[in-house]
Amino acid sequence: MAEVVPKRSGNIWLGCRSRHVQGAILSRLVGVADATAEGGKASRAALDIVDTREPVPHLHIRSRFDRRRGVKAPGRKASNRAGADQTARPRPPRPSEAGRFEGVTEATRKVMRANKGSNTKPEMIVRRLLHGLGYRYRVHRKDLPGKPDVAFGPRKKAIFVHGCFWHAHDAAGCKIASRPKSRTDFWEGKFVRNKERDARNVAALEAAGWQVLVVWECELGDSARLGATLTAFLND
Repeated sequence: MAEVVPKRSGNIWLGCRSRHVQGAILSRLVGVADATAEGGKASRAALDIVDTREPVPHLHIRSRFDRRRGVKAPGRKASNRAGADQTARPRPPRPSEAGRFEGVTEATRKVMRANKGSNTKPEMIVRRLLHGLGYRYRVHRKDLPGKPDVAFGPRKKAIFVHGCFWHAHDAAGCKIASRPKSRTDFWEGKFVRNKERDARNVAALEAAGWQVLVVWECELGDSARLGATLTAFLND
């Protein structure tokens, strides 16, 4: 005897989200089977197949209104994450600002907090100058040691733009680099670590076959001289 199985494909079945509406559709299908089969055995078989007490799987279909509101349909990854028993990993404790800024005035603390590690003003000056000279480049490549400020992949040349204060420029004619008068031990240790890190990055790049140019903040005043230096470095 052929069993009557309701079809779950089509706009009617997929479009309805209420269990009551789905039950009504199943009842109509069972009624048709009861009218066509002998003795109603097919209808009883169909009733045995469908158990209305079991939860019907909910199919979330995004409409254009959901997309406008930013509602996202739950995907496979979301369901897997929801079903898995995962415990929250504790984050490592952040360094206390009390120790970092101990003995520092409020004005100095604001300056240290506002200092950016990338896209600084000296760096943007060099990048605009290079772009005006017709060179194209990539910035802050994470696959290179030290993430150079400007990198030229085909040429295998990298440029670092260093601030004279933070990288402790020790040139005789530099008027920007200075030494703080408070917390001298802290600042001297920080400057030594910065210079050692810069030397390691340059050495690693040179070992990989790259040529490195360091542009200091005090050299940005003369655009013509800086442009000539950059052009000679890139065309060499």
